[in-house]
Amino acid sequence: DRAMKTLIVLWLALALFAPAHAQPPLTINVAIDKATFTWSWTQGTGGPADGFRMKCGATSGTYPLVSPPAAGGGAARTMPLSGVVTAPGTYFCAVAAFNLFGESAVSNEVNFTAGFRPDAATGLVIVVVP
Repeated sequence: DRAMKTLIVLWLALALFAPAHAQPPLTINVAIDKATFTWSWTQGTGGPADGFRMKCGATSGTYPLVSPPAAGGGAARTMPLSGVVTAPGTYFCAVAAFNLFGESAVSNEVNFTAGFRPDAATGLVIVVVP
């Protein structure tokens, strides 16, 4: 479970900031309550970021689901997937920086299929056959 979570976080981190032509055409499956978005940000020629928002949708390039703001500052950022995605389905997501003067363009996009792990089985018994 921990190894899979680490793999998903690393893949999302690499996919968020790899050049568009280098992105593999992969869709990964993630548990909504276990996955985390991770990205990095470097101050460029624009203004400093006050924070970041994850943007997701069921169609590439369309992001009707927007997360609450994540605080700015520093290079590495994380946000739980459940902060923006709350229902099973296939999603396309990107991150945008913002400050008092507006919002940046979105980052490159990652896509994945999200769902929930099954509930635990109950009623386990031992049957002895004579």
